[in-house]
Amino acid sequence: MRVRAPGGRLGHHKQAAALRKQFSVSDRHFWWLKVRALAESRAWEALDAFAAEKKSPIGYEPFVEVAKKYGAPKEAQARCDALLL
Repeated sequence: MRVRAPGGRLGHHKQAAALRKQFSVSDRHFWWLKVRALAESRAWEALDAFAAEKKSPIGYEPFVEVAKKYGAPKEAQARCDALLL
């Protein structure tokens, strides 16, 4: 699932939501996929906004893990760390 391209183009949020519904993807699984997709594409602002959308069904540790794994800027890593507090 590509949510946002590395070049800053917006991705396919509506299509992802439609596929989620069509294939009965659970909230937890969808959140894991979207967190990883945003981190892989280095869309740190989108990842931050996604974390703030609503209470995460997977917790906030995955946000911190992917920020570190994919080399998020220190500022983005700090915001992810703050989610755990």
